[in-house]
Amino acid sequence: MEPASAAAITSPAPGPNAYRSYLKAAGFSKDTLAAIHATNDARAVRDFLGALATTAAVPWIYWVYPSWISVIVCVLLSIHNFNALTQVGHASGHGNFLSDARWNAIAGDIACALRGFSRAGFALSHQMHHAYLNEDDDADLLWGSPDESTRNLILMCLQDLLMITALKRLLQYMQTDRKTYQQRPWEKLTPRFFFDRIGMMAPIVAAQLLIVAYYWAVIGPEYYIFFYALPLATLYPAQIRLRSACEHSFEAGYDAASQGRWLSRSANASFLERFIIGPLCSDYHFEHHLLPTVPYYNLPIVRQHLENKGIQIPLSTGYFGYLAQRWREERRLAAVSGATQ
Repeated sequence: MEPASAAAITSPAPGPNAYRSYLKAAGFSKDTLAAIHATNDARAVRDFLGALATTAAVPWIYWVYPSWISVIVCVLLSIHNFNALTQVGHASGHGNFLSDARWNAIAGDIACALRGFSRAGFALSHQMHHAYLNEDDDADLLWGSPDESTRNLILMCLQDLLMITALKRLLQYMQTDRKTYQQRPWEKLTPRFFFDRIGMMAPIVAAQLLIVAYYWAVIGPEYYIFFYALPLATLYPAQIRLRSACEHSFEAGYDAASQGRWLSRSANASFLERFIIGPLCSDYHFEHHLLPTVPYYNLPIVRQHLENKGIQIPLSTGYFGYLAQRWREERRLAAVSGATQ
């Protein structure tokens, strides 16, 4: 099979047909598909234990060296931990974190409980994201529409820092029935909504109480607020909004009506960006949407296969680099438009 040209692949048609075009051009053989779908339990366990270890390390860092530098390090490390635990829960929800279904679910339950939500609710919302990407029923439109300006995107981070987005996301994750799923459950809340979910939230509350007890034993319970709860409810949603924009927003000047609805891109991120924002191969976002059932640790193999076929992968210049570039281009286009009027 001759590889498709990059130009033909980087102008996707609207909807899921774009991914079909990429898959057709990639020409994955049965052996290749089997290899990239193979689970690596040793790698998964190592990554999970690593995320748990760095989560446990945060209060000890401040205990050893209490200073404003340690505060910054602890907060940034916590953001890394939240992203790493989310990736574990995310892979578990796709059913490809561990080969054993029972342990796959247990690992996901633990990772998600440490993050403050249920694995079942997280998995359902993420399924809706894959099924309705950038459409009205996409649960991740909470982070903004693909044609939202960079200026408005940054302004919406204020909502994140006020914990509003975290509360909305929690309400999304409290839904486990696809038939009754609502992208905006906060618009029709009733006491029954919370009463029916007491059992679901009990393990999550228990997990958070264990974390409080751990912080209490090391440096004091108030530091659970400073290094865990507050970053989780404020800075973490803000960086997710910025990451989501990098992964799914339109380029400046992009016309979805004529060029087709854009789907996703990966990030050519720096080491620091990968560590804090995109750990455990989270930066391979296009490859994940192309083949959602592939374990995250095999996504680099997917990219290599696509590149060997001569297929150009949608790739941004890092998370912050992409947003800065988009901001400059929006201002340039606005200036040109103003000059021609």
